Amino acid sequence: MEINAAAGQTQSILESELKAEQAREMYGVKLIKMAQESEEVVGNLIQDTVEISNEAMQKFMAERA
Repeated sequence: MEINAAAGQTQSILESELKAEQAREMYGVKLIKMAQESEEVVGNLIQDTVEISNEAMQKFMAERA
């Protein structure tokens, strides 16, 4: 009887470890996706800034001439 209990406990521990590892991996994937989304937002902001700067420079040069 004790052998079955120990085997069941070992199985439970292994299942818990597996679930914990899966949770860590899912969290890692989530962090990678969040980083990619952040990089996309930063890229869009930089692109918008460049466009606004170009427009401002064109207006400045037009007023200067």
